[in-house]
Amino acid sequence: MLNTLREPYQVSLAIQSVQVAQIYIYVKKVIEGKEGAEPFLEKISQDRFLLKQRTFENGAIPHQIQLKELEEIIDNQGQYYPFLLENKDKLKAILTFRIPYYVGPLAKNKKYSDFAWLERKSDQAITPWNMHEVIDVDRTAEKFIERMTNFDTYLPTESVLPKHSLIYEQYMIFNELTKVRYVSDQGRKVLLNTREKALIFDELFKKHRKVTRKRLESFLTLEFNIEGVKVEGIEDSFNASYATYHDLKKVEGMAEIMDDESYFDHIEQIIKILTIFEDRSIIERQLSQFNFLPETTRKKLSRKKYTGWGSLSKKLLVEIRDRVSHKTILDYLKDDEHEGRPLNRNLMQLINEEGLSFKEYIATHQPEIGETSLQDIVAEIPGSPAIKKGDSK
Repeated sequence: MLNTLREPYQVSLAIQSVQVAQIYIYVKKVIEGKEGAEPFLEKISQDRFLLKQRTFENGAIPHQIQLKELEEIIDNQGQYYPFLLENKDKLKAILTFRIPYYVGPLAKNKKYSDFAWLERKSDQAITPWNMHEVIDVDRTAEKFIERMTNFDTYLPTESVLPKHSLIYEQYMIFNELTKVRYVSDQGRKVLLNTREKALIFDELFKKHRKVTRKRLESFLTLEFNIEGVKVEGIEDSFNASYATYHDLKKVEGMAEIMDDESYFDHIEQIIKILTIFEDRSIIERQLSQFNFLPETTRKKLSRKKYTGWGSLSKKLLVEIRDRVSHKTILDYLKDDEHEGRPLNRNLMQLINEEGLSFKEYIATHQPEIGETSLQDIVAEIPGSPAIKKGDSK
């Protein structure tokens, strides 16, 4: 009977595409009803028959049995060589240690590697047992993400905001509202004024994750008594939403904080942390700086993960101010009126408006190429070395 089974098993070893289930079906057909087949049939029913020693299922046991073997060797030989027992943890670390993907090359500085971003606490040699003492793991992980993050479309030296930043989501909402207009009682097409935009943001975007055109029309009818109102400038619903606000507000202990302006900058930092880091232990360490949050809230926040980056920077949206009005671009998107009449200029109009200083600021803050070589310019572009090699030729 063993000779009968040997051939299909050897075929399964040679041909990776042969499924174990197919072997089991074949074997059962061959041995069922034969004397001595019961133990084999029982193993087949338990999926334990003719297992390969090298299989992905062994991955369920970290380091397979090697760590266990190492521990037993150290314990047995430690009776004769005491230094093995004294260094047991270090010896185990040699086997179990893995350099985290976000740490990258262990070079001391750019002099030794153009691709290193490591942030050190000291110049000591890095070993499996002193990594956290020598490397600033949190800052290194942050730099790993930052080096792959794009820069502002208009201010090339400024990093972009996370896609889920409240600032960025507000920009997306109010920029979309600039093109919305409705038909008034007199039949005129009217742009939304400052008060109307503020009410729409507070009563619709902050209360509903998705704002549809029908919902906006109902709101305008009820709030401003406009009969048969018809909204133009959007399709069936807005593309923008205040999703992060709704998401974080559901976290225990965050509801009141989300509507308190004094915590706004802290919330932006939290969103950035949840976008940059993936390692939960790092996220928990980073969130521990926010003492105003209960521990239960920090733990629930650490389970969240945001992805994606916008195309604009915080500097462009809320830090640059017009020389005359002292308003930022986001301020203008929210409130852009002249003599009581809404202008509602969008981002592109604001940064190209001759009467505002944004255009001048952007023009004077472009990187000077001058004598900079093509290779230096390509080196600063986010992307893999393979892509840059192709670009520079």
